[in-house]
Amino acid sequence: MHNEQGEKEGHVLAAQWRQQEASLAIPAIRAPYSTILAHPQEIAGAFERFYQTLYNPETAENHDCLTTFFTEARIPSLTEEGRGLLEGEINKEEIKQNHKF
Repeated sequence: MHNEQGEKEGHVLAAQWRQQEASLAIPAIRAPYSTILAHPQEIAGAFERFYQTLYNPETAENHDCLTTFFTEARIPSLTEEGRGLLEGEINKEEIKQNHKF
């Protein structure tokens, strides 16, 4: 009987996992020139091209934008207290507060 219950719980967990995975999927995107892409391989290809173009150091436009951004960016520094919080141990209570089961 325990085995049957375990199998049933396993099926329920698997169904929940599939449902969660489906909710995270990107069903479609609007590519340049207003083209709608819905096939997963097309979507992946569009993201790949976007990021290749975005991070291509050979593109003069990107170089100018990045230079301007980093020249004008006001990036705050961490205080010692903030650094200590980030580098400190994570306790169970913090995990419970920030993770929904």
